[in-house]
Amino acid sequence: QSDSFLYADLIHNDDIERIVKEVTYHIDNNINYFEQSYRLRLKNGNYRWFYDFSHLIRDENNNLTSIRGYMFDQTTLKEAELAIKEAKEKAELANKTKSDFLANMSHEIRTPMNAVIGLSELLFDTKLDDKQKNLLLKVNSSSKILLGVINDILDYSKIEAGKLELEYKSFKIEDVMEQLKFMFLESAIKKSLKTHCEAKENVPFVIIGDKLRITQVLSNLISNAIKFTHSGGVSLDIGLKEKIDEKRAIISFTISDSGIGISEEQLKKLFTPFTQADSSTTRKYGGTGLGLTISKKIIEAMGSVLHVESEEGKGTTFSFELEVEVTAWQKSDFDKSSTKEIEELPNFDGIRVLLAEDNLINQEVASMMLERVAIESDIVNNGQEAVEKYFANPSRYSLILMDLQMPIMSGYEATRLIREHDKDIPIIALTAAAMIEDKQKAIAAGMNEHLGKPIDMSELYKTVAKFCNVDLKIKKTHTSLRKIDEILDMEDLEKIFSSKELIDKFLKNFSQELTSTFKDLGTLISHNDNSAQLLLHTLKGLSGNLRANKLYEVCKSIDAKYVSKQKISESEIEKLRTTIKSTQERLEEVILDEGSNMPFQKLDTEELKKLLYDIKQTISKSNMLESESMNYLFMNLNTIVDMNELAEWKKYIEELEYDKALEIMNRWKL
Repeated sequence: QSDSFLYADLIHNDDIERIVKEVTYHIDNNINYFEQSYRLRLKNGNYRWFYDFSHLIRDENNNLTSIRGYMFDQTTLKEAELAIKEAKEKAELANKTKSDFLANMSHEIRTPMNAVIGLSELLFDTKLDDKQKNLLLKVNSSSKILLGVINDILDYSKIEAGKLELEYKSFKIEDVMEQLKFMFLESAIKKSLKTHCEAKENVPFVIIGDKLRITQVLSNLISNAIKFTHSGGVSLDIGLKEKIDEKRAIISFTISDSGIGISEEQLKKLFTPFTQADSSTTRKYGGTGLGLTISKKIIEAMGSVLHVESEEGKGTTFSFELEVEVTAWQKSDFDKSSTKEIEELPNFDGIRVLLAEDNLINQEVASMMLERVAIESDIVNNGQEAVEKYFANPSRYSLILMDLQMPIMSGYEATRLIREHDKDIPIIALTAAAMIEDKQKAIAAGMNEHLGKPIDMSELYKTVAKFCNVDLKIKKTHTSLRKIDEILDMEDLEKIFSSKELIDKFLKNFSQELTSTFKDLGTLISHNDNSAQLLLHTLKGLSGNLRANKLYEVCKSIDAKYVSKQKISESEIEKLRTTIKSTQERLEEVILDEGSNMPFQKLDTEELKKLLYDIKQTISKSNMLESESMNYLFMNLNTIVDMNELAEWKKYIEELEYDKALEIMNRWKL
């Protein structure tokens, strides 16, 4: 501050808050030398950018006495930076406009082109002479070539616009091999080329990945290999690079040919869009020059790199490696899995566990599993409660089961806080987050082990026994793989929980949560709401534990997109909505079936007519119909009215479509 002005008054309003924070930080942390960039007002009222080198002057007691320094005018540099930024934004906008145009153009052309191909193929079924067949064959093959070019442009525009989506599903590697053989064997034979297509014996039988995109990349590379090879052969080899654990592996894919090869100069521009090795290549062999660019981008989207080695005149090798989730290592594993089961229920009497889990149903499921083997459990709803509960009486607990993603405080943070004071208490991650990174993060936070949801009772008991020094008798049994397409696997639920009353209670609570807690999950995901990922993660674990397998698979697929920071498509969100709805409908059927086993009063005709009249009166006034009344009428009518019509009526009642429900009721004759 001088006698005539305060220095801060000269600093631009948009910069002053940041400058004050920076200066305060350096003063408080005894950092005496620092640099800053900001705008200052000149005498003429104009602002210019200055770069300031500051030095804090302190007395012998470390008290600040003054700030000294020097600065230089950097306005020209800042204006140049701004110009570069604006140019970059314009270029990105132009690129996006181009990509949007390409995508729209490709879609517009594909529609009539598909008609041309379809109609020309239908013409082959009519009477044609040899000349007509020859001309039609050329039309058909040329149309398919053009469609391939359009598909390449469409894929490239998707990649540039950041709209390339990967869809992870279970598939058999042998299916991909068979598809590729079918596609390319004939073209290789026509050129008298030897072909070799092999998946090594140790390669997993079933993996989770984007089958379509993997096939697309391999198809492009094999097509190029055949196109540029005139003698010798083409090979595809799929091998196991590394078995990470029972659920993860790194698989290698290698495509080699003995073709024309690529020079070092040509290799440098090999992955440049719309470019081939040289202009003569395009004229001689055709193509857009997009195939390799698209393949490279797809492989990068999967977290890997497409490598190429080539020598001009001797051939080329393309290769890449993918880390995948394995669902079956061998064909026999696909049909049935051999697992180690506990021979008899152990007695864990005297062991007490602290269970940290935020979902009420998951709390009940886990605590009932523990109760089966005499393990007592104290339940908390989040990481903060877990820390407080544990430190209130540390000697009370033999082990901690810790969910990872919880409100208020996560399992990771809670574990770190506990580990600051206690290095010995076993802490087991019990969570639906089952990726390699999740396990590594859990171990890094100080946890001893990682168990996934849905909870495997045998694994849970074996883990508790391991850390609490209890001997278990183990036997080998054969169990069927989880039925991933089953909406609700009651058979598996009944194996886990012998009590039908308990199962009924869990399913009723689950049904209520689907219509309340998770009702708007699809909308939250669509709007990128901050709460969506945690809700989805909770639903994934919940549906897995209660063997709502189809819903679990959908949640797992979307959860993987969150983990890999990929965009979640509207089609995936819609699939989630429909799966939640079908799960809800199945739950209601099961609950109703359970209810139908209970004794109820069978109404005579007059009583039934009165109940029907009362319900008509209720819904005709748009008053809410209680579910007990609906189910009571349903059970009395199920042998009188057509079941399809009765189910439709029930659906309209649940959706509050009372007018449509009344229309159906008016058709019933008792």
